[in-house]
Amino acid sequence: MINEGRVTRADIDKGSLATDKGVRIGTPTAEIRKKYSINKITKQRDPYTGGQAGDPIEVRVYSLDPETRDNKLLFTTRTGKITKFRAGKEPYVDYIEGCL
Repeated sequence: MINEGRVTRADIDKGSLATDKGVRIGTPTAEIRKKYSINKITKQRDPYTGGQAGDPIEVRVYSLDPETRDNKLLFTTRTGKITKFRAGKEPYVDYIEGCL
């Protein structure tokens, strides 16, 4: 996603591209906390599916660095594995639909 001439978000939903810590599609969800040794990780159920068992769960990793605290990584997981992820700046990374 580009806003005002700057890249503000990148979405990964296939392929083998990994984060800076080596997390990629197919990585077990438990690895997120191990790879990102930070305290602030939140989980949110998919708003479109109503949060049924087995539905996707979004795991958010926030930067705690004051210089980059508006940056986030958001991983979507299903049955214990990452199915897609995105990275970017707030508020753009929070848009569920991506680019409209």
